[in-house]
Amino acid sequence: MEITLVLREKTPGRLVYAIPLWYRLVMALISAILVAAIYVSGDGKGSVVSWIIVGIAALAALYEETWVLDKATASLSHRFGLVFLARTVSLPFDRIQSFRLRAFYKGSNPGTPASAGESAAILSSLNVDSDLSDLKGRNRKRRKAYITLICDDREGGGLVINTLPLRGAAGLKTVAARFAQEAGVALLDD
Repeated sequence: MEITLVLREKTPGRLVYAIPLWYRLVMALISAILVAAIYVSGDGKGSVVSWIIVGIAALAALYEETWVLDKATASLSHRFGLVFLARTVSLPFDRIQSFRLRAFYKGSNPGTPASAGESAAILSSLNVDSDLSDLKGRNRKRRKAYITLICDDREGGGLVINTLPLRGAAGLKTVAARFAQEAGVALLDD
């Protein structure tokens, strides 16, 4: 199941890119329905497998994946993990070199010289006036195109913010543009 992160502006200069609230509510509702089904279906004990499934649904409701770009603190922070055990990684604006969109086909090795041409073709296909015949041919071969948003560090590293199938590229491009604008850095195509 693919959960698309949602971009919200909490206050001016503070962008939050996170798991939507509906996802948490749905997972909590599924957990409650499963617990109710266990109690209604018998003596209330249930099997080990049924309680494992309930546990997985409950953990899914407690999972957190949040990116916060905050002008006030001049940092990009990533909080991930279970709500009560979440870990946070922060990157100050002065270490952010740029935000970058990279495209690749499923099964390829992104970052290799051979994939640079494929990435350019996929990214150029996002333009309205481009020829999509090459991408349509690739899809027949079951090679699905993906777009990744990366935050490049001045020290040579990169944080992968999100990866989505090509159909979600427009939304990811919007997020990339907003992050780059708020951080005051360039948005590059890989």
